[in-house]
Amino acid sequence: MAVSFILLIGCPLFGQSQPGGDRTKTVYSLGPGIIWQKSIYRGVDDKIIPVPAFSVRSRRFSFNGIGASYQIYSSQKFKYSAGLSVKFSGFNPDDSDYLEGMRKKRFQLNLSNSGEYFLGQFFSGLKVSMDLNDFGRGWEGEVFSGRRFRFGKFMLSARIKAVYESPKMTNVNYGVYENEALLNRPYYKPSQALSSGGDISIIRAYEKSSLFLLFSLKKLDQTIVKSPIVDKSLDISFFSAYTFNF
Repeated sequence: MAVSFILLIGCPLFGQSQPGGDRTKTVYSLGPGIIWQKSIYRGVDDKIIPVPAFSVRSRRFSFNGIGASYQIYSSQKFKYSAGLSVKFSGFNPDDSDYLEGMRKKRFQLNLSNSGEYFLGQFFSGLKVSMDLNDFGRGWEGEVFSGRRFRFGKFMLSARIKAVYESPKMTNVNYGVYENEALLNRPYYKPSQALSSGGDISIIRAYEKSSLFLLFSLKKLDQTIVKSPIVDKSLDISFFSAYTFNF
């Protein structure tokens, strides 16, 4: 995955979730960042990807270097947004002897719509997305709820989530097609999956810079874990960035 591509699209930084309409000017930030993604696929190494973290934040638009979203509607208690995100959970058959001969499963390029409701420091919402790399091959839905905390100059956001993947999507992401089946890699067509997990983000704002940390964990549904090409039950990722404001 080219670094220049990562700069254009990425995972939305949910940790900055807040009702829209309170930003009066555009803020730009630039600095170093790093992504760590634990691979759930058999024989595939974990990914460590250094990235330049460039962000733009305005009243409606947010581009976080590894994330972009646009607020279509916002009020003091509700926000409806469209977003584009990349998920580094794919695989290249050349990276694993076990996966040799399978189709290349690229990272997910998700186009999403999401709605969030705010009640003080609490928030909850729903997000529905489709993978543009495999457009028309299923969809994913996520229900989440969380809370923001402030500790001095630190802002912490924690949430829990339930993630639904349709049968077509699980087959694309975790299935073994008939023409890919071997004696040690049997044909597998998974059904729909319902996974659960949580996310924690921490922001430390300085006078002219910011530190951002994001940790995400998802416990995979047994439908996914039973796939012969999957050897992990937890999908884990971490992102860190230190940016300078200008």
